[in-house]
Amino acid sequence: MKKKSGKTLMQKWKIKIGGKLSALDKKKLVLTNIPYALAAFYADRAFFLYRNSPGEDMGNKLLYAMEHADRIFAGFVLSNNWKDLLAGIVVAVVLKVLVWQKQSDAKKLRKGIEYGSARWGNAEDIKPYMSENPWMNIPLTATEALTMESRPKQPKYAKK
Repeated sequence: MKKKSGKTLMQKWKIKIGGKLSALDKKKLVLTNIPYALAAFYADRAFFLYRNSPGEDMGNKLLYAMEHADRIFAGFVLSNNWKDLLAGIVVAVVLKVLVWQKQSDAKKLRKGIEYGSARWGNAEDIKPYMSENPWMNIPLTATEALTMESRPKQPKYAKK
């Protein structure tokens, strides 16, 4: 007969997750998931109100629930019914998936740099596009020019 370790499943998960996440990661995880927890809570309360509203058909129940929507924000107790809890969880998961999709479709911008920002080029930037022979260059400004050679020394700097 095996001896039990005495740790519950939650304690095992706490040890497993606690070892992998730093304090900042835990804080970020909690703060980013608070809106989804609130969405699940209020969806649970809304489904509870709908389920307990008087009326026999969906129209009457919805009308009553909309008239008494202030009751959703009145208390802080979750419903005991599994359907209400499941509906709240589903709403939170759908909201999380929509946010993930929106974030994945966002433009990839450089961190800390404003979108569309650029810098002025200098002599080192245009040097690969210039010929060593000054008569083979088309002058652009007093310091910059472009080569007229069809095949520069480095092929990646060939104009197209």
